[in-house]
Amino acid sequence: MSGPATPTNGRPGRRQVGARVLSLVAAALCSVPGPLQGQSADPGVSGLALHPITSTVFGNERMLRVLVPAGYFEPANRDRRYPVLYLNDGQNLFDTTTAVLNRLEWAVDETVRRLTAAGEIEPIIVVGIDNAGRRERGREYLPFVDEYLRPPEPDPQGARYPRFLLDEVKPFIDATYRTQPDRAHTALGGSSYGALIALYTAILRPEAIGQLLLESPSLYVHNDSILTLARAASRWPDRVYLGVGTNEGGRPNCVPADTGGQATSDVRRLAEILSAQGLGPARSRTIIVPCATHNEQAWAARLPEALRFLFAGPNAHGRARGDPRSGAEAGPVPASAVSFFRLGPEAAVLQDSAYGSNMTVVRTTAGLVVVDNFMHRSSTRLALSTAADSFRERRIALAINTHGHDDHTWGNQLLGAGTDPPPILGHAATIAYMQRRVAQMRDFFARGPAIAKAAEDTLAFAVGLPDSVRGRLQARAARIRHNLGAHSDLVVTAPTVPLMADTVVAVGRTRVVLRSIGAAHSAGDVAVVFPDVGVMAVGDIALTDDLPGLDAADGDLNGWVDALEALEGEAPGSSIRWVVPGHGPVGDLATLRATANYLRGLRDSVSAALADGLELEGTQARVGPQALWTRGADRERHLRNVEAAWRLLRARSPR
Repeated sequence: MSGPATPTNGRPGRRQVGARVLSLVAAALCSVPGPLQGQSADPGVSGLALHPITSTVFGNERMLRVLVPAGYFEPANRDRRYPVLYLNDGQNLFDTTTAVLNRLEWAVDETVRRLTAAGEIEPIIVVGIDNAGRRERGREYLPFVDEYLRPPEPDPQGARYPRFLLDEVKPFIDATYRTQPDRAHTALGGSSYGALIALYTAILRPEAIGQLLLESPSLYVHNDSILTLARAASRWPDRVYLGVGTNEGGRPNCVPADTGGQATSDVRRLAEILSAQGLGPARSRTIIVPCATHNEQAWAARLPEALRFLFAGPNAHGRARGDPRSGAEAGPVPASAVSFFRLGPEAAVLQDSAYGSNMTVVRTTAGLVVVDNFMHRSSTRLALSTAADSFRERRIALAINTHGHDDHTWGNQLLGAGTDPPPILGHAATIAYMQRRVAQMRDFFARGPAIAKAAEDTLAFAVGLPDSVRGRLQARAARIRHNLGAHSDLVVTAPTVPLMADTVVAVGRTRVVLRSIGAAHSAGDVAVVFPDVGVMAVGDIALTDDLPGLDAADGDLNGWVDALEALEGEAPGSSIRWVVPGHGPVGDLATLRATANYLRGLRDSVSAALADGLELEGTQARVGPQALWTRGADRERHLRNVEAAWRLLRARSPR
């Protein structure tokens, strides 16, 4: 590869060298079963065509690496045209020997061929666009200054990249290969800086890009400028895939409980922007993998997920592209984004961004076991579809509710639908609670509009309302209107099989241990243990990075402590690697110990305060400042917990 043609000031040369292409004989595409005349083949990758191309936009030369699908040259396919996926950093896509920066590759050729042969994706052409080399890569991929780049690039030229791609590369590929050149069949992707410039191109040229594949995108550059552009975007590709790991920085001691730092947070922010702009489950997917790092190996591992989503073939699981039934739930409330966490080969956690609720899915030989779901059916639908795509298994063999609260069970409505619904297991107390919710929600839908209107009328006509009262009324009216719209089709669906005692169920060849831990966070909590895959789902009895909320519980504090101590007792020699809480990041057995220590300390401290005759304010003054927790610093929640514990224990103490 030759260096960039630049004058001594470092800027691209202005001479018109033209977008000359060194390999052109388009007619050979229909007749020659091998590399095109005038092009070379990569000796390390079978069937990969190499095209040197000179750019007027950047004033330099680079290689295009083109992978065509099997059967492309067969006479029967001479009139067939194909979608195209353009990927940045072409050197790193197909062969470790050509990789820049390290000796890792995406394994694009092996993955695309395998998925195409299995019918999981439609046949596509992949165009790897080489970067301009180690020194020039940042200059061409950065549309803004990256203050953290060393050595710095003071004059980034990424603003030219859309023109380079769409006015030089794409016209050549469309003229040389049998492509489907329209927007709907043009995809663009990359990783790191390559993902940043792909996103920038899709935002600035929305008429050209129909699918977007972003792996570990560098969204932080120049104070998150790309996110500012994203919020103002006028149009988005038909489908957007986001992938990131929770260990992008490469920490040596990553654990599944790690939340991922800025890179992961930025991807979630972008996912929320997409959701807010109407990209529901059919159009946006976010994959977040615990402890995955920032390299080609991680991107290669996620590539099948991305390709199945962007180029669904006839045998792909879930809805195919263009199926109107795959859209977001109807109504004024946009669907929440769902994050996906893989826990080894047979288990995953899906998280609803609206409430941070977790759904655990384990693949068995008999189908999927689904533990808990989400309040919004749209989020539940997306999570089930994502799990089905990931595990290539659509059957649901068993569903389980760890407790009955709305943000973990309203998705039962989807599980209970159809001609052959799976059994839904839950504690007998959970079933009773949800049966009561049926009448409560019927009452809410009957009285909700009038309550919201009364609050709105008060806001409209009342004079001199304190700001705090006005704010509460506004929030109440908005929440009621939101729930009336989001849940207008709700059918509260209770578990169908009651659980009264500890039970072991065999689902295919996988053991599922159901621990009936009684009244703890709720009136009937269940811990679900998968010893064969090292996963325990515990619902809301434990959280990894936050305090449990006693004020939102309807169980028993002493029972809660007892339940955690009982589960802790299983820790010695346990095969449990992951503990999945009801909300927030996945943890391990330390999650149970930390929550137990907090609640035990809270109970004992509040009991001592009551024994000393302290009222609520005195108890909060004594217990509030104590360092009863080691995770986070949510003082307000802690004080609410002190109040809830004080009222609960006071009601039970002798007068």
